[in-house]
Amino acid sequence: MTLPLAVVQFSERELIIDIMPVAQDVIGSQHQVNLKLATLAISRWIAELYDTLSRETFKGFYSRHMSSTESKVFFTHNMALNFEHMTRYFYKEQPELWKEHKHRLLLHF
Repeated sequence: MTLPLAVVQFSERELIIDIMPVAQDVIGSQHQVNLKLATLAISRWIAELYDTLSRETFKGFYSRHMSSTESKVFFTHNMALNFEHMTRYFYKEQPELWKEHKHRLLLHF
């Protein structure tokens, strides 16, 4: 009997949690985005990100599809990819906010 594959190896799977829906939910119909709304969006997105990555890493490790080392690399690799996704979103979608507050947004992450 073979067990269903919970998670493929870290090098074969990337989990990107899109920040855009979270940001749009927080910002709503407002066209003017400020630092407070942006950090709130990042906080909500980080909660979703950690939940998803933790769950998937746990499944992979405890189903014996990933070793302890692979699980750590999988989690870290995907965290870095999502960090890049978040910075790219603010750089492209909120350029004025990014120029003025990029240091604070990065520190908040």
